[in-house]
Amino acid sequence: MPYRAQFDFCTPEGFEDEDFEYVFNFQNTPALAAPIAPGQTSLNIPLQLQSDAPYFIRAIQIANPQSALSVRFRDAFEQYISDDFVPSWCYASTQGDNGAISEPELPCPAGSVILVDLKNVS
Repeated sequence: MPYRAQFDFCTPEGFEDEDFEYVFNFQNTPALAAPIAPGQTSLNIPLQLQSDAPYFIRAIQIANPQSALSVRFRDAFEQYISDDFVPSWCYASTQGDNGAISEPELPCPAGSVILVDLKNVS
């Protein structure tokens, strides 16, 4: 299902939108492999974006959500995108879609870092 923005946005003249999918896992982000004890959190896990171009995050997807795992993201400007931790299954792609659509999109300068906090709610 292609992304369709709820709000109008324009690609600036001279630029072109391209689909791009980042994959962060325990192999390229070792902090994601660290076990989290029940009731504990792991804060400020950096998700580094490439430095070749600015990005606009339009969806976040967690491929293998865990029932006891909640997440909280901060954008490239360190603003939380949710008021509190959100169950990881809220970012799941159960219908073959893009996961959780971000409205409005999250602008990210080239080379910026997104932060994720993880919490074991069991």
